[in-house]
Amino acid sequence: VTALIGVIIAYVKRGDAAGTVWRSHFQNLIVVFWVTLLVFVLGLATWPVALGALFAHDVLWAWPAALSLPLLFGLLVFPVFAIWYLYRMIRGLLRVYGGRVEPGAKSAATYRDRVVEQLMQIQDREGLNLRPRILPVLDLCERLQADAERIETELEMLAAANPICRRFMAVPGVGAITALSFFTAIEEPSRFHRAGDVAAYLGLTPRVYQSGESLTHGRISKMGNRLTRTHLVTAATVMLSATKTFSSLKDWGLRLAKKVGFNKAKVAVARKLAIILFGMWRDGTHFQFKTETVEPHRQMMQAARA
Repeated sequence: VTALIGVIIAYVKRGDAAGTVWRSHFQNLIVVFWVTLLVFVLGLATWPVALGALFAHDVLWAWPAALSLPLLFGLLVFPVFAIWYLYRMIRGLLRVYGGRVEPGAKSAATYRDRVVEQLMQIQDREGLNLRPRILPVLDLCERLQADAERIETELEMLAAANPICRRFMAVPGVGAITALSFFTAIEEPSRFHRAGDVAAYLGLTPRVYQSGESLTHGRISKMGNRLTRTHLVTAATVMLSATKTFSSLKDWGLRLAKKVGFNKAKVAVARKLAIILFGMWRDGTHFQFKTETVEPHRQMMQAARA
């Protein structure tokens, strides 16, 4: 309730503070409120994923993984958010006194150096010693950064211990978190009759509006597991924008982005990515970078199993 009252006041006072430093302060409060709400929802979304894995799997690997995945996903989300929150708090306090932390810091250590430099300039200019207030917060950021790195390492170890997740991670853009998230969300591939049902299950297919003879396709339904859907869209974004390895999927996504825009294209790639990962799991195959090698590889794997 307190946070809601605060963000309402920020919306009301934002217009009156135009042209002053308090404008950015109110804007910062609004951004922090909505990001906090989003992170809270994502944190809650980890529990259905893990409970489904706990009760649906009967393999030995899944039982300890189902117990640890909700904690690891949740504990990874919240430290990362806490670091972001504390960094914004420090930047906001420095700006009140005329300081500004230049963007581009890639680690807690370099960010600390930039903040300390600004603190010294504020002390020389204003005669204020803010270090007793800011340095403990920086120490907390470094501890949270270490915790986030430890949790990420544990997730990578869990993914490396599972042969299915190892095959998932061979797909460009798919890391340990995406592989584990998809593995626990699907639970058991035999419960899906078609590969396309997986995309609908994860809310990556468009809504259909039908009235009489008219049929209209809307935005994606966003049903199912929100966290896994977010991971797949993130993996698709990385594939399209950050990987250099050629694949037919990436080539298709880039051509689609020129027609409909990058945002729609990455969702379409995420939908295809979900279908591909499911097919790899169901058929016991590996990711094929070229479309023409998919069917021969599937037939070869089926013959090997026979």
